Amino acid sequence: MIRCNPKGLCSWNFDIAGCGHSASTELNWLGEQGNITIDGVYHEVRKHGVFSGHWTLEANLTPVANAQKSSVFTRTFELETSSGAVTLRAQSALGRTMLLEGPGFNGVIAPVHPFTRRTTITGQISDFRTACFAFWLTLLLWRRDAQHDQS
Repeated sequence: MIRCNPKGLCSWNFDIAGCGHSASTELNWLGEQGNITIDGVYHEVRKHGVFSGHWTLEANLTPVANAQKSSVFTRTFELETSSGAVTLRAQSALGRTMLLEGPGFNGVIAPVHPFTRRTTITGQISDFRTACFAFWLTLLLWRRDAQHDQS
């Protein structure tokens, strides 16, 4: 099991630990970019255009994973990683639980309970870096929903 804990009460930045690895995520305050430090290696998350549904995870300016949001109407991403093609999708139309599926992956990203941002990643996870990128994308969706609820 991988545990994802917010760095503060209202923070969208998280510490991640599990499977002998650790990471730290940051969402930029403005925009939909950020970074992930995975086992001490800094990775930049870049969005390719304001209206684009395409993100890359880069280490030393080299893309190591891509994510493409399949539609503006769904919460689904198609990820291309060193592990192969993986899908990140919402389990249901209304819940926050996300499923990570593909070769070597049959995982669930879910809040510990409905009133917290503390999260666990359970199931078969063959690549920690891919799980961290999927979690970062999940946080992005959750933050979008929270901002939409406030307006």
